[in-house]
Amino acid sequence: MSESGVYLTAAECASWCGGVWNGAPDAVFCGVQTDTRMSMEGKLFVAIKGERFDGHDFVHDAAAAGAAGALVSGVRRYENVPTITVGGDTRDALAKIARGWRRKCHAVIVGITGSAGKTTTKEILAHLLSSGLKAEVCRTSDNWNNDVGLPKSILQMTSGSDFGVFEAGTNHPGEMERLARIMCPDCAVITNIGRAHAEFFPTLQDTAREKASLLAAVPKDGFVVLDADSVFFSYLSGFAKCRVVSVSINGSNADFSVEKVDPASGGMTVRLKCGGTLELRTGLAGLHQCSDALAAVAAAVELGVPLDMFNPAFSTFRGLAGRWQTLRREGVLWINDAYNANPDSMKASLRAFTGISAKRRIAVLGDMLELGSGEEAFHRAVGSEAASCRIDVLIAVGERACSWIAAAAGEGGVPAVLRAPSANCASEILSSMISSGDAVLVKGSNGMHLSEICPE
Repeated sequence: MSESGVYLTAAECASWCGGVWNGAPDAVFCGVQTDTRMSMEGKLFVAIKGERFDGHDFVHDAAAAGAAGALVSGVRRYENVPTITVGGDTRDALAKIARGWRRKCHAVIVGITGSAGKTTTKEILAHLLSSGLKAEVCRTSDNWNNDVGLPKSILQMTSGSDFGVFEAGTNHPGEMERLARIMCPDCAVITNIGRAHAEFFPTLQDTAREKASLLAAVPKDGFVVLDADSVFFSYLSGFAKCRVVSVSINGSNADFSVEKVDPASGGMTVRLKCGGTLELRTGLAGLHQCSDALAAVAAAVELGVPLDMFNPAFSTFRGLAGRWQTLRREGVLWINDAYNANPDSMKASLRAFTGISAKRRIAVLGDMLELGSGEEAFHRAVGSEAASCRIDVLIAVGERACSWIAAAAGEGGVPAVLRAPSANCASEILSSMISSGDAVLVKGSNGMHLSEICPE
């Protein structure tokens, strides 16, 4: 075993989760896995019971694929498979193991949450720390930000990591508090408070209260980064036991305040409350991405990244798939922003799209999911925003978008409004109409699979 790696002893894991180990006393795992389709060699397979599958049915498959043991629940026996057996839910046991490993490691942990932009902020901050400090940084993998994904991300952190930058997502009340207990953050960032998962958080106040659980977990000697422009700034600050670092994209009086911004290029002049200015060349288009970058910069400065390292670091930062990912094909500019969507991020993307110079601006907008009883109003508001942003052609995809986004866009004066029941139909419509000089924005909830429309 390397001195800097993930090495979980079976005895420690059993102790952390209150389980009983049935196997060799000196057994060690090089990580955890919940999916037998992924690499299992030397891992602890965690048998998770879900809505459609029960991981306990795949324990022998995991062992055959090289798993060094399995974390299971109940009294069921597994022939020739070393096991850690717990009496309760294996999800809880996994969380406890991740918490134990997090406390054993010496990395500084940054927790990031928000209604939108948390993944972009996470990726920017991790890159700034890695490039600006030459640090070893572990970050959330893919979209692993729930009660299974976060523990798996933490359990990828090596014993030699300097920083762990993890995002936390929630769609039910109480989840953030649970994630915060697993993460034990040294500092935290809240990107924004907006309309997301409105089915379970009926008001913005409900959303803010849920996100605040992450702030409350930061110790007195840590810090939190908050948006001074938000109406919830004072409310959220009240949950912090530590120092509050404020950021403002609108030039408000804050620790990091933007004096001048070019949304098309992501260029920003940032006034520092401690004195001086910072000229940033982020390369990230749109005010929403500039806001994400500003939050990441503030956290990076607080964590010790020198000011003269930011622009070199941004010059090597590459955007994320499905998040304002630009590509030119045969004279057409494609903008794939279809990783996910909520009302606020939809509007932000449309505003950023307004700054794109093109013969025609074509917006392909899909359904937004998990919006509850207010979904019609939210979708109509996006359609109205498309009209305000002077979209030339709107293609609505999905039942909600076809009914509500399309109707509001047409009422608002969008010259051409087309409807498509699926991503495939939208792709056929586009193929028949796009030409050189057009720009195409593609955005909708991940479940709509709109990324498939964009060329690779």
